Amino acid sequence: MSDKLLVEVQGENGAYYKAYVTEVCPEEIRLAFELDWQPESKFPLGRVRLPPPIPATPPEFHTGQEIEVRLLGGVASQCLVNCSLIAYGVIFWS
Repeated sequence: MSDKLLVEVQGENGAYYKAYVTEVCPEEIRLAFELDWQPESKFPLGRVRLPPPIPATPPEFHTGQEIEVRLLGGVASQCLVNCSLIAYGVIFWS
């Protein structure tokens, strides 16, 4: 699937999952998921975004800052991006 555009789609749980564009329609977009862990599906355009760029230098983090954390793990979670909050050097899931 490397020839398709990589995007992130927001799931019903608020987390973002990596997917590839297979078709663009006027009000929705058809996406295929890596390793076919979900069937190819259509999503409203408002739930799809381009992945954030990789920063040239490592970012600085501060207590109280909201960040996105990419989880690595099982088939579905290998693509999961979740919002979190930094508190005293510890990350809390939101």
